[in-house]
Amino acid sequence: MQLRHTSFILALSLLTSSPAWPSSEVKLHGTLINLTCKINNDEKIDIDFGNEVVAELLDGTKYKEPMMLPVKCNQDYNGDLSFTIIGEDAGFENTAVKTNISGLGIRFVDGRDSTKFLELNKPYTYNKPGNISLEVVPVKAKDAKFEGGDFQASVTLTMEPQ
Repeated sequence: MQLRHTSFILALSLLTSSPAWPSSEVKLHGTLINLTCKINNDEKIDIDFGNEVVAELLDGTKYKEPMMLPVKCNQDYNGDLSFTIIGEDAGFENTAVKTNISGLGIRFVDGRDSTKFLELNKPYTYNKPGNISLEVVPVKAKDAKFEGGDFQASVTLTMEPQ
């Protein structure tokens, strides 16, 4: 009985003792920053298409206006940034923001590639350094009929690290 008891204690001590395996300490560290980036120095952007936008000429290219938006961050940042155009889509196209006139929207286009329309509420990579280059153009829904009048729309542009 004494031998069985001693064997059990020996086996138990082997299970609970630390094996002679190598180990390594892991150090975790970094630098936390408060990154703030501003588009157009946080100033309002006003695009005026003029007083003579002819409904019959709205083809997605006529009345196109450029938007060069400077971006400035409070610190140098080597990571990726993205921008998002936040707004309610026109209902007939998710790249055009809704206006106060039914069937009329304002489309957002990549200023570096006029064939690339930018969807609302979707993040896009900001290619730094430099400006965000966009174009905006009035577009109409297929078969839309207009009585005329002043139109307006608004969006919010946001910038954030990816």
